[in-house]
Amino acid sequence: MSRAQATFQAALVAAGVLVSFPGAAQGGACPPPAPVLSGPATASLFEGYTITWNDVLSPRSSGQSDVYVVQRSEDAKFASGVESFQTARTTATFPAPLGAPRTIHHRVIAKSYCGGPTALQVESKALSIAFKAMCPSPGAATAPSVSPAAPPVFTTYVVSWDTAGAGEPGPGVGGESLRFRLRRIGPSELTESIMEGGSAAFADGPGEFVYQVRMENACGEAGAWSSPTRVVVGQTKTSALVLVSGPKPTILGYAGSTEMKAVVRNVGSEDLDVRAEAPAGVLAASPAAFRLAAGESRAVSVGVLRLPEKGSPLHSGIELVATGVSLRIPIDVATDGSGADGPVGWDSDAADVDRAGSRILRTLVNPGARPATIVTSVSADWIRLVAPDGAAWDRPLAP
Repeated sequence: MSRAQATFQAALVAAGVLVSFPGAAQGGACPPPAPVLSGPATASLFEGYTITWNDVLSPRSSGQSDVYVVQRSEDAKFASGVESFQTARTTATFPAPLGAPRTIHHRVIAKSYCGGPTALQVESKALSIAFKAMCPSPGAATAPSVSPAAPPVFTTYVVSWDTAGAGEPGPGVGGESLRFRLRRIGPSELTESIMEGGSAAFADGPGEFVYQVRMENACGEAGAWSSPTRVVVGQTKTSALVLVSGPKPTILGYAGSTEMKAVVRNVGSEDLDVRAEAPAGVLAASPAAFRLAAGESRAVSVGVLRLPEKGSPLHSGIELVATGVSLRIPIDVATDGSGADGPVGWDSDAADVDRAGSRILRTLVNPGARPATIVTSVSADWIRLVAPDGAAWDRPLAP
């Protein structure tokens, strides 16, 4: 890392941002070697397909981006009818050619700026793929299975079937692919859907549903329907209450509205007698008690009885309680009578997590000329927001 990069990185870390810099390529050939293409020798006219190549472009410190140019044509000399696009990846997927049998030629050109401002180009040998009307004969499908076997009403259950013998469903696999047609018969419906995977999910009210599946190829040939699988929804009773939509974190003016709304739904099989519990003197819920039938939704109003002090957001909530269930609705409110010049935002939109749960440092920026009030709510229990100085992170932010 250069001294300028080190100084810039230290400044960003001091501002609460985690950064890294890629190093220059070590030992990369200039120009790079020609890429080597891989792909099927033959494929179906009715299926999409994928080609790949080895990565010959190493990271450069020149400030210019090395790229691959992917080309395909029915002309083996690539003199006419050439389709071309650029990519930084080492794979390309194309749609089904359709039409009459043909041969399509492919090549990849590696463009590298390792030698200066003018790109050096090396091209692969051509990869030729012969496309034919290849359609595997559909075999007999086995009866689908259901999990759980006796789903409660309005809960998700999965219908799955065996894909063995059908190749790998979906585009990009040449002539091996077969699709599946799923038939669903319900109390008042009969539907059929084309599926490229081996499962589908449903959530239904009480009733009996029957599922069958068969294999079909791209040439329009179909195998026999499987034996039917019967599912009875609603034999198992459950109690469950979910939040459909909750109040967003709100900044109130001294004369602003202090009422927010939440929508809850009974996703169990039993009617629920719900009561709302709120911190006395702080929040109030309306209605305070109500009955919610299975599958029914209800809006609940939440009023703020006491505005929080300016600069000190209120993080509270109400609890909806019924027999066997409890649901907390977070309420996050701040007060600001002046208003900022513009919205506060992150210094960068990019953020991601890893399996180790490593900390991510981000910086909030107030672009205006006046202090800005911030309030937030975090619904994911595996996320914690803290300021590096240990103080409340959603305190007022200076210009």
